[in-house]
Amino acid sequence: MGGGGDSLVSVDQTSAIIGVLTVTLVIFVETLRHQLDRSVQGHAFATNVVEHCYRELTTLGIVEFGIFIIHKTAPWADGRDGSFKLSLEVEEKFAQAHITLFLTAVLYAFHMCLIAFISFHLSGRWNEIEKMELDHYIEVRHAFERIKEDLKITARDFDDMATLKDKTALYLWSPIKARRYDRLLEQIRFHELRAYFLAANNLPKDFQLSVYLNQCQCNVLIHLVELSTSTWMFLLIILTLFFYFATMEVSLNTASEPVPNLPITGFLTFEGGCCFVLALGILLKFKMDSIYKTMMYDPEMMQPKHVTGEQPPQNTRFQIDLFWKRNPYLIITFYQYMSFMYAVGASVLLLYGADFSGNVLFITILTFLLSYLLNLGLVSYFMPRFTLCVSVGQLTDRATLNEALSDHRLKKLKEKAKVRHCEERSEELGVR
Repeated sequence: MGGGGDSLVSVDQTSAIIGVLTVTLVIFVETLRHQLDRSVQGHAFATNVVEHCYRELTTLGIVEFGIFIIHKTAPWADGRDGSFKLSLEVEEKFAQAHITLFLTAVLYAFHMCLIAFISFHLSGRWNEIEKMELDHYIEVRHAFERIKEDLKITARDFDDMATLKDKTALYLWSPIKARRYDRLLEQIRFHELRAYFLAANNLPKDFQLSVYLNQCQCNVLIHLVELSTSTWMFLLIILTLFFYFATMEVSLNTASEPVPNLPITGFLTFEGGCCFVLALGILLKFKMDSIYKTMMYDPEMMQPKHVTGEQPPQNTRFQIDLFWKRNPYLIITFYQYMSFMYAVGASVLLLYGADFSGNVLFITILTFLLSYLLNLGLVSYFMPRFTLCVSVGQLTDRATLNEALSDHRLKKLKEKAKVRHCEERSEELGVR
């Protein structure tokens, strides 16, 4: 009796301690969440990322609650009818699998934040170029013509990159001049693009195209953050194939040949996935370069009239035709798959890296980091170009443009009101 009483007291104390710690942790997390909500307020992209993490936490809680209910109520969960038994070990596997998916979603959100930071940093050149005065633009144009003559090439041949070999040789032959040529060409093309855009949309000359493009880029990144059902289906297909080939490998092992700590199927899948994603990133980069350069040399695509109901001229080239299957956001879908695969790989390494043997773990991490960093550079490079290609010309985002125009007019009214207030203040001081 005494032993039973001591056990009961011990259990009650343990439950009370766990309850206190749980409530304390809830209060701490709620405080952090409240501060986080306040810090992201007014930032559309950051708010979207935080909401994405909240949804994953909600999904995690619902699944864990469902497993708990099954364990407590389902007649077959304890094996009483001779069927599958949901033991603590099986529950732990369920929890590990879902924690892996949750960590994948969190790492994906972190990856998107990194992409956003780099992309907005690179697109900051839009602001710099737009501030370029007319006199400075003429100087840039003259400098461009001089360096073009030095390189002894035409702008069309160089910018269209007729052959990769020629451009590679050019960068090896004169890398400083080639790089300067690219930067000057970018300034000139953006200046011409801005002139086309303002004229086509009847915008005031002081309208800031860079502000509109930054808002469009934010919309693109928000679209990228949202994990679609097809992305999860893509992961399901990969896991199914991995399970199939891993099962085949285990079945080929004899009793005298133990299964290695990390099956060769898993290693090859990981390495092959990194190489495949990197190759896909390079393909998307060249595709965006092709679309961008085509648009820069076709002023007709800068005109939005073909999407406003007017009959286009015969043999007119449409901007939408430059994209695969006439769907600009198919490229974003591909990149979403790529980013998700990197997030899955990172979560697997973090949670199950201890199961890898030393040499295999080193090779796997090295391959993963190299592939990830190269892909990060590629995507950060083409994200501003993708924004340009889906936000101007025939694909102009009218809603975002109207919002940017309203902000521009409001800003001008505030500036006029401020000037008028200063003038009135000066007159009052003069009278005194």
